[in-house]
Amino acid sequence: MSFEQNMIRCPNMLMVGAAGRNLGKTTFICRTIERLAKTQPVVAVKVTAFDDVNGEIVAEMQKCQTYKTLQGRFMVTREGDGPDAKDTHRMFHAGAQRVYWLRSLKSALAEGMRALFDQMRADGVPIESACIICESNSVRKAVEPGLFVIVREVGDDFKPSCTEVYDEADRIILFHGNGWGIDPSELEFSDARWHLPEAATAIILSGGKSSRMGRDKGLLPIDGVPMIGRIAGQLRGNFREVLVSGNPEKYVVPHARTVPDLEPDRGPLMGLLSTLRASKSELNWVTTCDMPEPNLAFVRKMTRSIGGYDAVVPVDSNGWKQPLIGLYRKGVAEAIEQQVAEDKWSIRDLIHHLNVRYIPLTSGWYRNLNTQQEYQDYLGEQKEPPRA
Repeated sequence: MSFEQNMIRCPNMLMVGAAGRNLGKTTFICRTIERLAKTQPVVAVKVTAFDDVNGEIVAEMQKCQTYKTLQGRFMVTREGDGPDAKDTHRMFHAGAQRVYWLRSLKSALAEGMRALFDQMRADGVPIESACIICESNSVRKAVEPGLFVIVREVGDDFKPSCTEVYDEADRIILFHGNGWGIDPSELEFSDARWHLPEAATAIILSGGKSSRMGRDKGLLPIDGVPMIGRIAGQLRGNFREVLVSGNPEKYVVPHARTVPDLEPDRGPLMGLLSTLRASKSELNWVTTCDMPEPNLAFVRKMTRSIGGYDAVVPVDSNGWKQPLIGLYRKGVAEAIEQQVAEDKWSIRDLIHHLNVRYIPLTSGWYRNLNTQQEYQDYLGEQKEPPRA
């Protein structure tokens, strides 16, 4: 968990929101809890947010019976057993080891969530790795979870709280009266991360001269695992398949398929061409072997943004396009073949000839390790106590 630019990042949290009422949101959550609680402790969170203006509750909210129980700007309580009609009691009966209820003014949600995490920590909850499920729309403005889904019904009227965060949803789950378009069993939690496979392939580009590092960056050990294997492990379960571009004898990566270049020593463009040809998917997310912490929430944002484009490419805060962490359609391989036939090997030349959607790169996660100092700094950070 980390705090950056007032956004709390919690990759071990599943957040479930809803576009309207009576869509089975709590039932969806309870079925997820019931299944996962058989193998691991689950922590459930219910958030009730109240509209306010500069800390003053809006008039219509004052009539809400729940608001009348709020003491201060926010309040965190531990919930236990009770009648099934109450959402927090349903979560407890479904098997959640601990259930919390945060009541908060919307303007105090970030502060309230910090207090919630402090309470969890005081209760002995390992907040960096615990399986956390949170029911809320509004909290998405304060917390970036590992996975955010919204339940909706075709033709329904959106609640304002959903409209504000709808574009941040990693997946929209359609409710059809008797169930949902995605079954709760499709949501997996392992290695302190939530997994909901994308209909896409992940590609890790290896190789390069590593001149500043002085050794192959993909093989640098992190916690006893080569960096390229660490990256593949984080991507596994979130994609249809994981491909590694490189020499299969050199890069033996569990749970990934290594694809040799069609022509060796031709650089990343040839690696991209070779893996696109080998891919089983229409959409393909590309990253490099020196970025140890892929941000899956941002990857999902890219897949939502593809529309009718050939590719989605992030642009950093300095205006630099980052095509080596882009999303590409499989058909881009044909454009690459045309380009290399003219002996042009720049991937930046490629994107100038594609129909590309450019999106701002989310700050705080784009980090690659190019030098020994950067590598040692990163290793040192991994040994530090988690920040919260």
